[in-house]
Amino acid sequence: MAHNFVFEEEKLPTKYNFKVWKKIFKYTLANWPFLIILTLSMLVTTFYDSSFLPLMNAAAIESIPNIPSNNIANLIIEVNLIFNISFKVNFYQYALLFFMAIVIRAITIFITFYTTN
Repeated sequence: MAHNFVFEEEKLPTKYNFKVWKKIFKYTLANWPFLIILTLSMLVTTFYDSSFLPLMNAAAIESIPNIPSNNIANLIIEVNLIFNISFKVNFYQYALLFFMAIVIRAITIFITFYTTN
């Protein structure tokens, strides 16, 4: 017995249904505080993923040749973020900053999922 497992795609309309979008925007505007919270949390997550994390990693990698032979805690890491924000931190401060950023990112991801569900 041969089975015919042909996948047929559903025909979708080619025109935009503006009535549906009108309903979506009415719902969105009725819940505008959630929209603001959602937008802010997505911006924080986007900044973390696209700028903060890569620049922090780059700063740590660039400081590897300067590791003191006796103690990594004495390592000074020069971090250069966007908008010419730069600062120097030692290894423990770097680790604390990285940990705090991970916690903030986790909170913003939770907020994003909470507000969308």
